[in-house]
Amino acid sequence: MTWYGCPQELSTINFHPSNLVVLNLSYSSITKEWAGWSQIKVAKKLKVLDLTYCDSMTRTPNFSDYLSLERLNLENCQGLIEVDSSLGKLKCLTYFNANGCTSLGELPEGIGQLEKLEYLYLGNCKKLSKLPESFARVSSLVELDLSNTTITRLPDAIGNQECLLVLKLQYTEINELPSSIGNLYKLKFLILSFTKIRELPMSIGNLKSLLELDVSETQCLRLPESIGNLSRLKVINISYSLMRELPQSIVELKELEELHAGNCLCLEWEIPEDIWKLSLLRVLHLELSLVRNVPVTIKLLPRLEKLGLCDCSKLELLPEFPSSLISLKLGSSSLRWIPDLSNLTELVNLRYGGHDENWRRLYSQDGPCRQSLANLPPSLSTLCAQYHESIASSSFHCNLRKLTHLHISHCFWKEVQLDGLEQLIEFEVEGLKHLEGFAGLLSLTRLKLLRLSDCPNLTTIQGLGSVESLKHLEIDKCPKIESLDDLSNLKKLESLVIRGCEELLAIKGLDELETLKYLEFVGCISLRSFPNVLNWKLSDECSLTISDCPNLRDDWFEETVSMYKQWKHLKFKSRLLL
Repeated sequence: MTWYGCPQELSTINFHPSNLVVLNLSYSSITKEWAGWSQIKVAKKLKVLDLTYCDSMTRTPNFSDYLSLERLNLENCQGLIEVDSSLGKLKCLTYFNANGCTSLGELPEGIGQLEKLEYLYLGNCKKLSKLPESFARVSSLVELDLSNTTITRLPDAIGNQECLLVLKLQYTEINELPSSIGNLYKLKFLILSFTKIRELPMSIGNLKSLLELDVSETQCLRLPESIGNLSRLKVINISYSLMRELPQSIVELKELEELHAGNCLCLEWEIPEDIWKLSLLRVLHLELSLVRNVPVTIKLLPRLEKLGLCDCSKLELLPEFPSSLISLKLGSSSLRWIPDLSNLTELVNLRYGGHDENWRRLYSQDGPCRQSLANLPPSLSTLCAQYHESIASSSFHCNLRKLTHLHISHCFWKEVQLDGLEQLIEFEVEGLKHLEGFAGLLSLTRLKLLRLSDCPNLTTIQGLGSVESLKHLEIDKCPKIESLDDLSNLKKLESLVIRGCEELLAIKGLDELETLKYLEFVGCISLRSFPNVLNWKLSDECSLTISDCPNLRDDWFEETVSMYKQWKHLKFKSRLLL
């Protein structure tokens, strides 16, 4: 039986739920004193009781009459302070969920009597600071979630949980693990992210079944050498940790598929030559680390698909990459050499950025580092280019015909040539201080999003009015643009945002854009009043925002087009009266 929003006051006639098996009272106003509890006592077959989001309940009912109960869900009962001690009588209970009970400070000692309990979810019980001593007698758990609680340590008895598969401790105050953790021989997932743990016990190497180890966002300085014993480990995540090194034994993890070590600002890992032993490795993220080398043997990783090496400030040289790569991110101020990328025939996503003149720029056309865009693999779908210098314009030489997403940021280009990019769907430009224009915009017949930001020398956007596929157009901080093409042919345009275009005088065709859902003008101080506002074909429900545009509205406006028309009409009438 399901009764959402059941009231506290209950008046029933001839209600005899003796055969009731499932009772769902989620989102109800009931409390421990709810009259219905006395009537449900006859439900001796009740197996599932769901009280999710019963916020008014501060104490649970007495469970003594529901001895067949197998699942008890108290999730997000945010007012709950106490779970009745009769919980210990539920010998059949396998599932107990108190996730999100933010007022719950402790569990009853009776929890130690739950001989069949397999799933215990206490995540986001922010006042829960410890487990009851009787927890030591629980030995049947399969999943234990203590995330986002104020628990500071795990009891040594955690080692008794010989059936445990999942242990979630993220966002707790725990700063160490007991050595007994090594007794969890069946454990598959150990999540320690956002804890205060500084080191892992050597016994961690006993977790023969472990598939995923997550110590991201911790103060952990190193992994023990015993980690090399985790023969089934597939995922290691140390991202954003204080990790300084990785053990040599890591190459013994024959099943390892993913190593996430991005944003480890202290990590000075010498990638071992025998990294080729990790033959199943698919993901290797080392962005923003102090990694100094990438050995030539990386080419021998036959399944490597994603490689992240951006902003590795100690990295100077890169070898050839395996042809299996699908995603590649690279670039740092210290990099002096990159290999030819044209052999990466499977590469779909490429992010490449640089900062200074000593870096071999992918788009440079001067000196010994000359390499043009023609050398990029034609398989690319997404290209992000950042901080490239020493070039007046960029041309894609028509070899990137599969490119659908192009993001150019903080490059020293005066012109971007887009001929041959007929498949482009999203085009974003940001921080091109020298950009004066585009060539080939007319050829972008599938373009849906165009975003231009912080291009102070851009004066015109040739061909804009002919990109009929466009759905989203945003122009921000382009102060030298005085006019735009007639936009009346952009029949699919849904959002138009123009900010900080201080010299923009007019927008032609705005009144014809029937599909617009969102329209915004901010800081366009030269933009004159719109003509024929009362005859606009825009939907009356279209959202309109105007700010710092003195010729459009004296003050801030955020309403619908319908309201703007009314305001203009009233303003027109007041002028006539004057």
